[in-house]
Amino acid sequence: HVVLNGAAFGVSAITGRLARFDGSTFQVVGAGGRTVTSNLAVFQNAVYYGAVGGGTIGTELFRFTGSVEQLAADIRPPFISISRSSSPHDLVVFDGQLYFGVDPDFLFNDPAAIFRFNGTTLSAFFTSSVFASISELTVAGGKLFAVHQPGSVAPTQIERYGAATGLELIVG
Repeated sequence: HVVLNGAAFGVSAITGRLARFDGSTFQVVGAGGRTVTSNLAVFQNAVYYGAVGGGTIGTELFRFTGSVEQLAADIRPPFISISRSSSPHDLVVFDGQLYFGVDPDFLFNDPAAIFRFNGTTLSAFFTSSVFASISELTVAGGKLFAVHQPGSVAPTQIERYGAATGLELIVG
């Protein structure tokens, strides 16, 4: 759950959609009827989350501004008319930007990665391999931490990033 402009936001256990509670009224919000698939994060006066887009838009990054639900970034746009998904997860705000992990896409050979979003521009911050997984992005002590599983037989790694130190392997 997160709080934006005095209202609490969460995911409805019944519908799987974004919901708002203002202290007296519980309301499912967003016109698209999108199923939320990630945690919620408040960034630049909006609630961000991964959700199923529908049509040719797969599971991508969405935002709710308090009145409008919209696609914030289509990380993996459709191929011809085939829906593709990045499945953003573990959203955190760090150093003035929104960071999140994305799952690999074996069909199109897209690797697991960490992306950052400044509200307008999306960029890959860290990429791994199509056999990898990235999870548990966390901010602590002015650093961004992530669990990185490089492949099925490689040991799990914990990595951290700080503006002064860059990316460092701390366990693995």
